[in-house]
Amino acid sequence: MQILYPQDDPHRLECPHCGLRTVVTRTQHHYICLNCRWERNVSRGGPPTMGDFLLFIVTLFLVVWILG
Repeated sequence: MQILYPQDDPHRLECPHCGLRTVVTRTQHHYICLNCRWERNVSRGGPPTMGDFLLFIVTLFLVVWILG
C-alpha cells in the first residue's frame, strides 16, 4: 500500500473518529486513519444540498406546467 500525504497540507489530518492525527491518503480521494481504520472516499457526492432541492422543485414545477 502506497501512502500519499495531502499536497496542500504537509501535516497529517485529524481523524474525526478517534481524534488522532493519523489520517493519510491511500489514493487521491480516499482517506484512511492508521489508528482506528476509519475510511472516507470523498470522490462520491455528498448529501443533497438546498440548491439540489430547489433545482428539483423548479424542474418538477416546469414538468407539471408543461404536461398540465
